[in-house]
Amino acid sequence: MKYTVCEKCGAFLDFGEICDCEKNGAAPSAKETTPESVPTEKIPHSTDYVKAALDLANVLRGTKAQYKDVAETVKETFPKFNRQLLTACVNWQNYGVILHPDGVAAIYDAYDVPRMAKKEHRTLDRRITFRCSSANYARIEQGMAKTGANTLQEFVAAAVSAYIKEIEK
Repeated sequence: MKYTVCEKCGAFLDFGEICDCEKNGAAPSAKETTPESVPTEKIPHSTDYVKAALDLANVLRGTKAQYKDVAETVKETFPKFNRQLLTACVNWQNYGVILHPDGVAAIYDAYDVPRMAKKEHRTLDRRITFRCSSANYARIEQGMAKTGANTLQEFVAAAVSAYIKEIEK
């Protein structure tokens, strides 16, 4: 997208847009409006908090707390947070806004919401990733066809089990 920079105040303008500094008479310095002056801090977050933020409506439904009270709880961490922002976070599909992990943690702590514990439901709980040559992959596909294995995972798991049985003898 094309943009221009105001020569007086340094504001970034859309193509063809006229700067407001000429209307207001007080032009801020270019230093105040440049992207370099905006603090850019990377926010670390775990996927559990993001999932909880996206599932905020269910969390709030479980607490049976009013939005006003929940907003006040989050406001202790983020002073400018309000009920309207909370509504936008709950309806993230419409607004594209999710609650920061620290805000989610404040709700969890204030309302004794149990933390999301991921249950391991897999019988095969370890992942193995590797690369192989095209020739070996073709042999693996032939082996899958001979044994009737539906997936590569099924075939490799059976092959590893057979190998372990063989070396234990």
